[in-house]
Amino acid sequence: YLVDDVESSRKRVAVALQHARDAIDQVELLDQLVFQETMANRYATAMTTGRRALALLDIHLPEDEATIDRALAAALLEHRERLGARPIATLIELPDMTRRDTMAAARLLSTMMSAAFSADQRLFPLLTLLQVNLTLEHGLLAESSYGFAQHGTFVGATLGDHDSAHEWGKLALALARRHHDLAQECRACNIVAGNILPWRTHVHECELLNDRGQQAGIESGQLQFVGYIQYHRQLLHLFAGVPLPRLEVELNRSLLELRSINHIYAANIVRGLQLVVADLLDERSQLARDELVTDFVTTCRSDQCFLALCVYNIYQALAWYLHGDPAAALEAITTSREFLPYALGHVAIADRNFIQSLALIATLESQPEERRSLVMATIEHNQA
Repeated sequence: YLVDDVESSRKRVAVALQHARDAIDQVELLDQLVFQETMANRYATAMTTGRRALALLDIHLPEDEATIDRALAAALLEHRERLGARPIATLIELPDMTRRDTMAAARLLSTMMSAAFSADQRLFPLLTLLQVNLTLEHGLLAESSYGFAQHGTFVGATLGDHDSAHEWGKLALALARRHHDLAQECRACNIVAGNILPWRTHVHECELLNDRGQQAGIESGQLQFVGYIQYHRQLLHLFAGVPLPRLEVELNRSLLELRSINHIYAANIVRGLQLVVADLLDERSQLARDELVTDFVTTCRSDQCFLALCVYNIYQALAWYLHGDPAAALEAITTSREFLPYALGHVAIADRNFIQSLALIATLESQPEERRSLVMATIEHNQA
């Protein structure tokens, strides 16, 4: 797999599965397939493989939305009961996990989170809670770090508790570092710098953490998360107001690096940002731009890269607004709504609220009288 011979790798895993000694050995092999399928943007296949592996450990994920909602509510209740009144930081003192089955389950849940985040947002918070609850019941292992970080994303973005989210993020980093596990530190840095810290502190701190995460990822071979850090870094630079000519150079370099490691997901996000920056710099004719955008949208839908479509439409709305077309900006904001679940925790959500408010204010006078109170309520809600 590491030398880009994916098919041979899958065949070897299939052969190994036939000779696995027990269910746990099978789970560990299937875990590798989940990772490979995620990197290939085969998210549905990754989730199917993950479900199959979890079932071997008698963990059965719900299928339909109503059942998922009930399972999530039950997992959240269990989480609150197991955590109790303990400060989050004290969880670093939990004993180590020792049972093979729970260790295999926790690691598999960690691997599945990326596929769920990318293509099955209904299951994503449930997977994080299942892993955190396993840790609270059976103890720590290095992979608990990623579960803590992703749970922090859920706590901040969904529950609105950014202080607690920050505590989960700090716990994730502390655990990875205690285990001297560069791979898990890279994963935790990616989530904390991309989804948690921007809601609590200046983006400069995110840059420092991204630097550390990228170095840890390169040293440990975590190219999947090195790619995620790359796109997060560029999003934060756009959010922070990095000058467009500099950002254009960074995006070009980043896209080359992502394509060199075949990171389709992150490359699509960066490509969308490139289109927006080129539009803001007015570098292409309208015809050339339309052709590139059509190809981009088609590719992202084919690759199931919905975050790229969300981010592109949010920042294209900014471009339309700056070009003096607030109505087109609102249309782009509306288009982004379909993909918002895939932007959980991303700072683009804050920019979306701001851009939508600017465009609504610009079009307020043209709105029918009966709609103006609704428009004002939307603006107030966005800035709350």
